[in-house]
Amino acid sequence: MEEMLRELAFLNQFPIHSFVKLLMAAICGSMIGIERELHRKSAGVRTNALICVGAALYVIAAEMILGIHTSGGDATRMAGQVVVGMGFIGAGCIIQARGHITGLTSAATLWVVAAIGVVVGLGFPLFGFMVAVFVLLILIGVGKLEILVLGKCRFTTVRISFRENPHTMTEIHQMLMELGKDPAQFPITRKDGICFMELTYCKVHPDHAEWFYDILRIPDVRQTTWQGE
Repeated sequence: MEEMLRELAFLNQFPIHSFVKLLMAAICGSMIGIERELHRKSAGVRTNALICVGAALYVIAAEMILGIHTSGGDATRMAGQVVVGMGFIGAGCIIQARGHITGLTSAATLWVVAAIGVVVGLGFPLFGFMVAVFVLLILIGVGKLEILVLGKCRFTTVRISFRENPHTMTEIHQMLMELGKDPAQFPITRKDGICFMELTYCKVHPDHAEWFYDILRIPDVRQTTWQGE
């Protein structure tokens, strides 16, 4: 009971600027997360917002620890641990499948979002907001620059195969619908219990092809033939 009363007294005196830091961290993370969500990336609004808030909270917690235990310490060590922890989360976003590596941009984005959270937690929310806007400009602007440098989309038709079972077919159809594609546009042919489907995607811009590699990651799905335009 005594500890609860002490904590309530602490919360009553908790500085409002710490709440402002957490709110700004949530805003910065959400801004970047919305862009990732619009591009149908696995690390969307909630992931980026929580990472940014978490990084800011760790820094705030370090300041609280130093405020309670004044015998010594270094708040920057907590920020360093955030960097180490983000290495594990970022690695989880990078996927290698059948010779293709995806998720590097998402991993780099999460790493930067954590850095923004640290900056906000250290007491520079406006600077953190400016960095978040800058990151958005990179994510959006570089995509347009990529089209100018690499040129327009060039499409390739690829045939995939998988065993005829309801689970795999449902998963493929569900993924196509999430991408805004009508599964009826991709007719399935069958031979000796094996299903075949032809998919068309852009082979010039790596980001445009990520949805195809997502389908290849479904168990039992294989690429069988390659037909370029």
